[in-house]
Formats: sequence, C-alpha cells, structure tokens
Amino acid sequence: MAQHGHAARFHEADPAGAYWTFQWYDTALFGALAVALLLVTALLLRRRV
Repeated sequence: MAQHGHAARFHEADPAGAYWTFQWYDTALFGALAVALLLVTALLLRRRV
C-alpha cells in the first residue's frame, strides 16, 4: 500500500451506540414478517378446509 501512496487504511463502521437500535429494527422487521406469513398461511388454510 505504501508503494502506491496510501498512508493508511481505514474502515468506516456504525457507532457503538446504534447497535441496539439496529437490533430493535431487525426484531420488529422479522417479527412483522413472521406475523404476516402466519396470517397468510392461516387464511389459505381456512379456504381449503
């Protein structure tokens, strides 16, 4: 890297304080998807039985 004029490498990441915020967003998203799939499955099964 030094041969090409790069002094250092860096990695931009999310701040540590945003960790739990992202966890709650993911939990809400996947929870809502699970409920939606459950409702669709229940509706389809009610029509067939």
